[in-house]
Formats: sequence, C-alpha cells, structure tokens
Amino acid sequence: MSESILKTKKIVSGLFGRHEDFYQGMLDECYIVHNNNAVVIKSDAFATQDKDSIKQLISGVIEKLRT
Repeated sequence: MSESILKTKKIVSGLFGRHEDFYQGMLDECYIVHNNNAVVIKSDAFATQDKDSIKQLISGVIEKLRT
C-alpha cells in the first residue's frame, strides 16, 4: 500500500475554521491519523486569539506525522 500525501496547510485551514467550536468548548479534541500514526489537537491550542500562533501550533503538531 502506498503512502498518502499529508496536506498540512489544508488540515490547518480546516481546523482553524472550527476555531470558535474549540474556543467555546463545543469540541475538546481532534485526532488526525496518517499512515497508521496519529496526533491529537486539543482545545487548549485555541486558547489564544492570535491567528498566526494558533496556525503555527497546529502545523507543528501535524508535522509530527511526517516522522
């Protein structure tokens, strides 16, 4: 089975679109699975209102799937 491509920017954009849901507590965490590896994005990643900080944090967590 071939490995799939990890589209980090697309995932970050999709998760950031749910910013209010995480910030208000409607979502607690999100699991991202890629090539039999998984990471979790928790709602505390959205505790700040700084858009760039949030996106950078999420991107850093997702990049762990590449290793």
